[in-house]
Amino acid sequence: MQKAMRAKIMVQGNMNMETEPKVYRTKDLYEAACLYALDCKLVEVASATGKVFWFCFDSEDGVREASQKYWSGEVRVSAKKYADAIRTLKDLIFSKLK
Repeated sequence: MQKAMRAKIMVQGNMNMETEPKVYRTKDLYEAACLYALDCKLVEVASATGKVFWFCFDSEDGVREASQKYWSGEVRVSAKKYADAIRTLKDLIFSKLK
């Protein structure tokens, strides 16, 4: 698995700054499917062992708030979009196993 991505940014002149990309990670398929159905941007599906998969979302999309609503049972999402998201994420996992 790749290490956490790092972006080097040149800031006026010779000064370099390293910044971590803002990523929200979950290994829960159903939470990830909910976030995906809510149009949160999926950046990567990663696995170090091939057994546990991490779904990595761009955390700039309000993904943390959506996750909190998911776990508190307050989230509202179309049942069709949610079912489609589960199938899509499973397809991504199985494509990585080949």
